[in-house]
Amino acid sequence: MQEIVSRFSFPTLQSKVKVLRGNSIYRIGDILDKRGVSWRHAAEEILSKPAEYKETVLFRYLSENGIDGSQNLYLFYDILMEIGNKQQWLQPHPEDLVMHVRLGDVLDPKNPIGPEKIFHYYGQFFARFTNNSLKAARLVVCTAIHYCDYGGLFDYDLVSEVNSRQLLSNIFFEGNARSMKVDVYSNESIDMDIYYLCKAKNLALSISAFSRLAANILKKNRQDVHIIPYIWDLHARYRSSIDWSQSSKKEKEILGID
Repeated sequence: MQEIVSRFSFPTLQSKVKVLRGNSIYRIGDILDKRGVSWRHAAEEILSKPAEYKETVLFRYLSENGIDGSQNLYLFYDILMEIGNKQQWLQPHPEDLVMHVRLGDVLDPKNPIGPEKIFHYYGQFFARFTNNSLKAARLVVCTAIHYCDYGGLFDYDLVSEVNSRQLLSNIFFEGNARSMKVDVYSNESIDMDIYYLCKAKNLALSISAFSRLAANILKKNRQDVHIIPYIWDLHARYRSSIDWSQSSKKEKEILGID
C-alpha cells in the first residue's frame, strides 16, 4: 500500500485511509433497509456468531428488534450512542465539516456509476461550496476504500484503488483551497464511522446508502446538524423541505443513471 500512497499528493493523509478488502457480512445499510440479495444471510450470520459480533451495534439491534422487525432508527441510534459513548469513540469538533466519501468498488470503471460520474459529482459540489457561510475550520473526510468480496465488480481492484486515491487528492486540495485544515477519519470498524457521522454538526453526504442512513438517523432523532444536501440540488444551502425518501431517485437524476 505504501508504494501506491507515495504516488499521490497528500501522502500523510492518504496513509490514514483504510483499505477494506472484504466485508460481505457487516452491512449496516443493507441490513437496516432489508436491501440486496444477501442482507438476510448477513443478519443471520451476525446473530449466529456472538463471539465475533456481540459487542457490535448490529448484534444488539438485531437481538432486540429481530431480523424481520420494522426498521427502527430510534432504537439503532440509542444503541449506537450507548456503545460509542461508553467506548469513548472519537467525535468531530463542532466547527468541523465532516464529509463522507464512498470509495472502492464504486470507482471501478465497470461499475454502473463509475469514476467519471463520481468525479463530476464532487467537481460540481466544490464548484458551488465556498465555505464562506459555513466557515468550517476543518474538513474531515470520513471514508475507507471499501470492497464487499461478493465477486466480480465488488472485489478489490488496483484501478479502483487508484481512482479512489485520486479522488481523495482532489478533495484534500479543494479543502485546503477553502482555508480549511484537512484530516481523515478512517476505521476498520464501521460502527465507529456511523457514530462519527451521527455526531457531526456539519455533514456533507456522499453517493451512498450509508450517507442516506446517517442523514435519516439524524433527521428521525431531531439532532441539531447542518446537512449539505448536494445529492439533491448540488449547492450548499440546507432545505428543510427535502423529502429524504426520494434521495435514490434524485441521485440517479443528477448522475444521469437510468
